[in-house]
Amino acid sequence: MTIGERLKLVRGTASQDEFSKRLGVSKAAVGAYERNAQMPGSAFIIAVCERYDIEPRWLLTGRGPMRPGVQAARDASDASAVPAGVAGGADCARCRKLEVKLSEVEAQRDGLLERLGRAWDENRQLWSRNADLRERLARLEERAISAKPADFSEQIG
Repeated sequence: MTIGERLKLVRGTASQDEFSKRLGVSKAAVGAYERNAQMPGSAFIIAVCERYDIEPRWLLTGRGPMRPGVQAARDASDASAVPAGVAGGADCARCRKLEVKLSEVEAQRDGLLERLGRAWDENRQLWSRNADLRERLARLEERAISAKPADFSEQIG
């Protein structure tokens, strides 16, 4: 997780404009920080940490707890980690239910991708078979047109 992603997490549902006004910087600066186009200065980092009760180490490095006094369940640099203090922490019942649901959805997705792969293979085979049949039909029609009607009926019958 980048510093820009951590800043977005701290900002939450507030707009960039609202967030920037609370911290005394421009909206463009907040956007640049969140896109990782520009590194925030120490004054901005201190303002964020003081205003939103955020651990500076977590904000700068992604390590340790997000908020002071809260033990992180997992290293925040792990993309799958839920930062402590967000939605009741990583140990909340809702998080566990969502993780179970996510696992089910991922398993279902994997099954669908496997079925899709088989369908694509079957589709390719059908297209190939269709091309072969069209080619054979064209050759038969060509022979039928070039053959004398009597000769053709003798071949069939």
